[in-house]
Amino acid sequence: MELVCTNCNTAIPAKNVNIITDLAKCDHCNSVYRASSLLDSFSLKSVGRPPSESKMILRKFEDDLVEIYYPKEGFTLSVIPQLIMPILWLSFVSLWTFLATQGSILFALFSIPFWFIGLGMLYGVMNPIFESQTLLIDNKTFSIIKNRPIRSKIKEIRIRDIQIVRMKLWKTSSYKMIAQYSLLLKMQRSMEFGGFEVPAVISNTEVNYFFEEVNDAEQEWITSLLHNLVKSK
Repeated sequence: MELVCTNCNTAIPAKNVNIITDLAKCDHCNSVYRASSLLDSFSLKSVGRPPSESKMILRKFEDDLVEIYYPKEGFTLSVIPQLIMPILWLSFVSLWTFLATQGSILFALFSIPFWFIGLGMLYGVMNPIFESQTLLIDNKTFSIIKNRPIRSKIKEIRIRDIQIVRMKLWKTSSYKMIAQYSLLLKMQRSMEFGGFEVPAVISNTEVNYFFEEVNDAEQEWITSLLHNLVKSK
């Protein structure tokens, strides 16, 4: 059986495995392991490396804990077109509110729902820019950690309750469409109006979505990896 370095996901050659001392060394990153601990572990190499230019980081530890980390995107030029709609919306609402206050404060209060909509769109664009996601999988739990400037989330699912990990259509309400404004372009590739496919952990009682912002190739790769990983637990 081929041994794979859990740090850099590189195959360890047979010459670097000492059966007597039970040690194995990776030439690529110089990590040293107990050879026996690698024999029964899940091989990340079985599904290959992440797609080229992917920011995804995978690490596997000796206690069978797998960590998959996707860093925040940061501000890029692709965000500018997404900002146009909320900026125009808020500019119009600001002007309308100002003109309304010239006549009646009570009349100006009717702009409040439109302020919420505009701020919701702005939140939907800006929040993912600074969001990072981490998946932690051990023998008992599958954890989804979403670190955001606003409303960070941590969700734990028991491995024994997971049925499958796959791409699943996420049907959204009107409010979620606003809050997830930066994802609306993906809806054009969906088979149904009002939703788009993202990676999901489907358990006996609920569905949890993750890595919504990564590209299609990364999403397909990570669902394949996690499906095989969960089956091996």
